[in-house]
Amino acid sequence: PGMPGFDADLHPYPYDAAAARAELSASRFGGPAGLPSITLDLPGEGGGAQLPEAVADQLSATLGISVTVEQTPWATYQAELDAGGYDMFMLGWAADYADPQDFLDVLFHGRSPMNHSMYADAEVDAWLEAARVERDEDARLALYGQAERRILDDAVWIPLYTAVATWLVAPYVREFTLPPVVVPRMARVWLAEVE
Repeated sequence: PGMPGFDADLHPYPYDAAAARAELSASRFGGPAGLPSITLDLPGEGGGAQLPEAVADQLSATLGISVTVEQTPWATYQAELDAGGYDMFMLGWAADYADPQDFLDVLFHGRSPMNHSMYADAEVDAWLEAARVERDEDARLALYGQAERRILDDAVWIPLYTAVATWLVAPYVREFTLPPVVVPRMARVWLAEVE
């Protein structure tokens, strides 16, 4: 939310446990018993695994899928990500600047070194490359929108949440805004005289 091109009407993954079970049964695995062992990896050396453990518990309760959660020190984790060595992994991402390029091109272009899911789709790459040089803002955002919809249709990642920040700001504080990127939030803030 707050990013250029954000589509508030895009809800790609409604919760439907029955449909998920049917899809798993119809897959080449034939159901949970046919799946290989699955590990959900995350960076760290203890603590902070509540969310991955909740995901593993939900997959078990809903679909009968057994998932092991493992934490790995960051340097090893990064090397394994770069090598494509994980069944499933968990990461977060915060925009460096308010543009869909910082998500879509960086994380999903087939030749991006940050594309840890190893996703490759020639048409998505073409849209992302065209958006890089498109000068018309509406046309550029439309290209990113096409890429985003395809990436979501392919279920490359499953976004779990968008963090929400709550701030209490006194009425005499001026120019305080919450941008959708990681920037100094106090750069333009000033205080009015208190009456």
